[in-house]
Amino acid sequence: MLLEIAARLAGFTGRFAGRVVLPAGGAAFAFFTTKKYLELLRDDPDFKRIQSLEEEKEKWAAILSMIGRKPFGAGYTASENDGGAINALGLKKKEEALGLIQKAADTLYSIINLAGMPNFDAQRDAMAQELMSIYTLIKNPKARSFKKYQQRLSELAGALKSTETGRNQTYDQAIEKRLNELRWKKLGFLGKGALETGKKAVGIF
Repeated sequence: MLLEIAARLAGFTGRFAGRVVLPAGGAAFAFFTTKKYLELLRDDPDFKRIQSLEEEKEKWAAILSMIGRKPFGAGYTASENDGGAINALGLKKKEEALGLIQKAADTLYSIINLAGMPNFDAQRDAMAQELMSIYTLIKNPKARSFKKYQQRLSELAGALKSTETGRNQTYDQAIEKRLNELRWKKLGFLGKGALETGKKAVGIF
């Protein structure tokens, strides 16, 4: 994550790597300056917020995968590649399905809405309650047929997928805002890194 953000701030993705040869002293200076720059970047609040936003964005994708991305329909036949609790129920893997549903609900509750999506709390709580309602019904020892629970999970997955593009855009906009803040700070980080490296080189430290 750190190197990826540094590359985005620099406006390149490493295409110059290995093509520039510096004198030994210059290479050492560049190395230690870059090292200090990365340390300053890593400790910056905007970088930490970007990191948290990326992690939260990934949680949504993980929740959808835990439920199952492939829609459930009439004549549905589960396959090993469908994934998620929907597939596990189709394969009569009840305990696996329960574990995935519980994990999806726990992951959902761990999201704190760093991107500032509207009506988030109500929507999150409704989704988590639906997951746990399905969980309770499946856990019932008398439960034998799981098609109706697959259908409910599929409807939940469909609702998540229908908002996926807009949700990702909201996160991307929040991340870009923080990146812009870091772009303003970049020269300051590099300058401080160069200054500290220069002090070390002449034995001021």
